[in-house]
Amino acid sequence: MTSSASFRRFAFAFGTTFAILYVVALARDVALFTVFPSLGVVLAGTHHTRDVADPAMGFLAPAVYWYGWAVTAALGALMLGFVAARSAGGKAILRTAQQLPLLAHRVASGTDRHGGYC
Repeated sequence: MTSSASFRRFAFAFGTTFAILYVVALARDVALFTVFPSLGVVLAGTHHTRDVADPAMGFLAPAVYWYGWAVTAALGALMLGFVAARSAGGKAILRTAQQLPLLAHRVASGTDRHGGYC
């Protein structure tokens, strides 16, 4: 394991940002792709099965969103992690990353600090 300053900046920025973006992706239902493992199908974006003619279709072909949420969060976290590792102002990015949990809470709850909806 390396202990260089740039790796530490990357790891901290990636870990913090991944956790926050995962909560946001889950709350806003934003997935890069949807997997239907019983059918062997992968579709781009978030797709919900709403078959009115046969409600059992959701049981026969359950959708798995977790993979899409995880990849969405990982890509966003990778971008910020690389920026933090390569930039001379990595400390400023880390300070911003420390404040992201407050923003994620506001986004996930759907309210701003005055109680109104975003």
